Amino acid sequence: MRSLLMVGVLVIAVPDRPDRNPNDTRPLAEQLQGEWLMVNSVLGGVSKDFTMGNGAVYTFTRDRLLTRNPKQPAPVSFGITLDTTRTPAFIDFLAGSAEPKTNYPGIFKIEADTLTLCFTRAVSGERPAEYASRTDTPNTALYQFRRLQK
Repeated sequence: MRSLLMVGVLVIAVPDRPDRNPNDTRPLAEQLQGEWLMVNSVLGGVSKDFTMGNGAVYTFTRDRLLTRNPKQPAPVSFGITLDTTRTPAFIDFLAGSAEPKTNYPGIFKIEADTLTLCFTRAVSGERPAEYASRTDTPNTALYQFRRLQK
């Protein structure tokens, strides 16, 4: 009888807490959509920290990426394809207007409001197997972003 009473008290006394990160229930492709501010960049093992500003903004839609950067004269647009059934999830950036398009293969992950992209900057290079850019992989870029809007 006491245990039943204790369970009843706990059910009433413990508040129902909302999920700490409701984005986790949405499909990964949907979580990617929106604006992301670059906060860190590593290319060939050399890091640039953008946490104090001057970072690029990447805007993802269902099948496009638009990049804006204070140093670029105009925004740059890429097609994207995703394969979220893989671990890590695959992303391909497609550039150019001619067919076949130039492919820059990569991987990505989203943890809370942080996006991590790792991709090759070499034309039709190999897809990275890990989230790293070292001096021995000069064409591999590792970027981190913070979500600007949901």
